[in-house]
Amino acid sequence: MMKSIPRQSLFSCALSLLGMLGTPGSLFGQAATAYLPVVEPGRSLIGVPLDYPPLLSGNISRFLPPSSLQLAESDSSGESWPLSSHHCYLEIVGPFNHPWLGHRLEVDEVATRKAGAGVVALDLTSTLNTAWPRPDLAGASVVIRPHLTLQGLFEKNLSYRLAELRAEALKFWLSAAGGPPWLVEPRSSPQGGLVWAALFKGRIRPVQEGETILPPGKSVQVESRLLTTLRTSLTGVPKTHPCRSPLSAGPNLLAYPYPAPMRLGFDWGNPSSGVIGSSEVRNSDQISFWSQDARRFLTYGYFQPSGSPQGIWREIRSLGGSVPSWGAQPPQPVILEPGEGWIYRKISADPNHTFNPPKP
Repeated sequence: MMKSIPRQSLFSCALSLLGMLGTPGSLFGQAATAYLPVVEPGRSLIGVPLDYPPLLSGNISRFLPPSSLQLAESDSSGESWPLSSHHCYLEIVGPFNHPWLGHRLEVDEVATRKAGAGVVALDLTSTLNTAWPRPDLAGASVVIRPHLTLQGLFEKNLSYRLAELRAEALKFWLSAAGGPPWLVEPRSSPQGGLVWAALFKGRIRPVQEGETILPPGKSVQVESRLLTTLRTSLTGVPKTHPCRSPLSAGPNLLAYPYPAPMRLGFDWGNPSSGVIGSSEVRNSDQISFWSQDARRFLTYGYFQPSGSPQGIWREIRSLGGSVPSWGAQPPQPVILEPGEGWIYRKISADPNHTFNPPKP
């Protein structure tokens, strides 16, 4: 049995099988599962290893240029579709050999409501699309899901703790396409409600829910100065197919999108994942995660000597401001628990990066 390096992260989570609950997801043969993250005071990186149950499933019969899809068959969960108050995405979930498997396309809800029966309009301006739609989408099996957002995950619980939400009491850093993570803060408003704000060009501006989307495979970095833990919950369905997650050069906030431990170098983080290795620290891909035991971020790089077909993950050490250097190979495999996020520093962008379900 593989064991993880002894450590304890700054958050804990539980995944419990709730069975067929009559949720939208159960209409498509998927069991609902509960995700119960607990954010402790301090720092953490949190991902969500579940998806919201689908609102609609179907098969694509053809691509309607420039930005729509015709569904030949569709099955609604019973929810009103399209939703007027949520941002949604279309995900390709089959067949297993389809070239678009695991890709996601953003839905234009307004245009879809105006379109004809079975037509889904796409939002091609969104940076969340994992590819540009093409005619070879025909034949794909798809589902449409609502997006998970910071508000959807945390707002209900935070509304009971408004007195604690002074400036900088709780900070969230989200991934930004092609750029560094950006900061969002929930705050209590003078009117007594909860507002979400971001620092933009030196000014505080309100943030809409569509700006705090947490796509599959991404994590959010949290810094909590609350005196006690922040608890929340989500009921969703597990992903069973590959998950496309394009990467930018530089820092990416990631999390394994499956409700299973991620074994570094085995389930993810090997040449088949697109990882870049080197004998020099500065030229290797690196991951960092928060260690409660060490009270700091631990950083590992992919050490791969020139000409070697395979590399290994080794700790990177930087003591007293010295130049980072290779440390020892960990005596036990590094394992990140479900929902535990990490920072992945890529040497170069990888638009084809894909997470795959855990290996047996």
